[in-house]
Amino acid sequence: MLQPDDPRQELLNAIALLPGHSSAEREAINVWLKALPAPLMGQWPDMALAASVTLDQKRLTLRAAGATLRMAQSTRAFLSLAGGAPSELAALDEALETLDPVVLGSWLEIGPQGVDGGWFLPSPMHLKDVIGLLPPSDALDALLHWAAEQGIDHCLGLRRSVNAAAPYTDLTLPLPDGMAHEQLAATLILFDTLGAQTLPEPLRRAILRELEAPLAVSAWLLPEGLAQLSVLIHDPSDALRAAAATACGTNADGIRPFVNACGPGQVPMALEIQRTADGLQAELHLEVREAEPPN
Repeated sequence: MLQPDDPRQELLNAIALLPGHSSAEREAINVWLKALPAPLMGQWPDMALAASVTLDQKRLTLRAAGATLRMAQSTRAFLSLAGGAPSELAALDEALETLDPVVLGSWLEIGPQGVDGGWFLPSPMHLKDVIGLLPPSDALDALLHWAAEQGIDHCLGLRRSVNAAAPYTDLTLPLPDGMAHEQLAATLILFDTLGAQTLPEPLRRAILRELEAPLAVSAWLLPEGLAQLSVLIHDPSDALRAAAATACGTNADGIRPFVNACGPGQVPMALEIQRTADGLQAELHLEVREAEPPN
């Protein structure tokens, strides 16, 4: 039984405001929560807890991250319970040995495509150290060529799915420093380079109005190529969220109860506009509990 002040309970309270989940999905959420490091002496461990939800409320992603030494055992346990193949557990071990990250996290996703999950490293890393961990593909080659042309030599994070049907690697890259129009121009070059359909003009104009928001891009990579390409806008305004909802054919207001339930005065950390084979999607990233930087 979780205590009322446990941030996991706060997260469950927020999830209850979303459209109904099946018993199997609720069980998957419980398995993920129970695999997280337990409180010690009644104190919640130094761990960040976050949630992402699409504006249509159909896909929910939960994330937890903390000091690698504390998170490694619980992350491996979760991946095993989630049916991760031995090769995927080996991929995690290889990443930890190669990159020696300070922070490690696990994540769970529930949506129309079913349940997925995996691990992630949310800290900046040199691309030269990460490349050997990524599935080789023409899309990866094109992404790295674009990064070199833009002067980008590091990534902001690495995420791995252990879905047995189609495991993917998600690589997040910063945009070069510059004005909003320069960052957006670099983003649209990447969309063109990877053969992804460009962003609608009204949405591009809305992004340009986010003058103080640095952009980043995220690419989901499969051995056979690109699965998804996204642009992330940090600290998005209400106007941008509304423009993204319009572009995606949904309404941004329905998600407000979930956002508010994630914490008092909650402001989304980022808006991710995603181009997939199924069309355009937008997702809000929310912080449920912030962790102090590990020593």
